[in-house]
Amino acid sequence: MAAPLHFRSTTYSKRDAKHYRLVQETFFDEVREVSDMNRLMARVGGSALLFMLVLVSSGALQAQDAGALYKTKCSACHAADGSGSGAMGKQLGVTDLRSDDVQKQTDAQLTDSVTNGKGKKMPAYKGKLTDDQIKGLVGYIRELAKKK
Repeated sequence: MAAPLHFRSTTYSKRDAKHYRLVQETFFDEVREVSDMNRLMARVGGSALLFMLVLVSSGALQAQDAGALYKTKCSACHAADGSGSGAMGKQLGVTDLRSDDVQKQTDAQLTDSVTNGKGKKMPAYKGKLTDDQIKGLVGYIRELAKKK
């Protein structure tokens, strides 16, 4: 009979030792695979969480930026509340942005008005504002109607 092998203060035969090594190798391979999978999930999960936070915060920032942009570019004629009731708005006869006529327009139509202007009353902002800024203004115009 072959000499027994000793593992962790337990005596095993060669056959038991081979089985022990096989079980140990298989177990550690599975642990490595699980560990690799956990690392991957942590990276993906962390990235997904970061992506969602960026979306939420960028939406909030975009809303703030649209309000500030409206104040600097639009409120002189359309008034802070979108009514067009300011001195310049009355002089030009601008449309109330909160009105049903404006609010029933599609986003594409409002985007076109901001981008290309409206006759001699409203200047075109093409090349002066980015597409995202114009999109933000359209969203802000929609919000003005809700505050009416």
